[in-house]
Amino acid sequence: MQSILSFVSENPIFFTVLFTLTNILWLIFSFYQKHKNDKALIDYKAEKDKELEGLKHNFGLELERKKKNFGIKQEVYGEFFNNLDKFQSKAQIDSQKSINLYMHNFLIDFVTASEINDTDAMAKATGEYHQNLQSFFANLFDELNTLQNECNRLKFFAPEEIRIKLKEITISYEQIFKMTNQYVSNVSNLFFDESAQNEITKKFTADIQPISDKLKTDMDNIENLLRSDLFS
Repeated sequence: MQSILSFVSENPIFFTVLFTLTNILWLIFSFYQKHKNDKALIDYKAEKDKELEGLKHNFGLELERKKKNFGIKQEVYGEFFNNLDKFQSKAQIDSQKSINLYMHNFLIDFVTASEINDTDAMAKATGEYHQNLQSFFANLFDELNTLQNECNRLKFFAPEEIRIKLKEITISYEQIFKMTNQYVSNVSNLFFDESAQNEITKKFTADIQPISDKLKTDMDNIENLLRSDLFS
């Protein structure tokens, strides 16, 4: 210990220089470490900023995609539902008016002809009645096919639940049209047989009622399904 103190006292300049160099080296090391840490922090921040920009970009793309899909769905769903509403109105309201008119004209012509026992006029009235019905229901089936084509367009946008429900709706309409056509045709053939008319009317009502009830429920549901999918 004494020898060390003696060496220090005998060489003060050496130790001053050594101390100074040590401080300089420490400052250099500290600066290097600080620079290294600052660079690491900058790199880390840059990486996180890049990730954030990536997230913003992806979010923007997703938002743009959803806006685009919403616009397309809004247009397609809106057009489809308008067409469905028009078809429903024609199938339920207009068809009833048309059938009643055909039946009314048939009854007048047929009764008038039967009163004078004009078999040719009776046959003509019956033929015109069936021809009108055939033409009317053919037109309805054409419009139903158009509606089915509209449903096919939705397969690119609508989820499976909506596609299944729409198929059920078109099937129900097809069944109702066929059953109604058969019924109103049979009624004319049983004009003078009230008992037979009552029998087929009772059967027709019993057969068609469940289908009509299901169709009404499906029509109520489809609007909610379309709206729910539009805003999902």
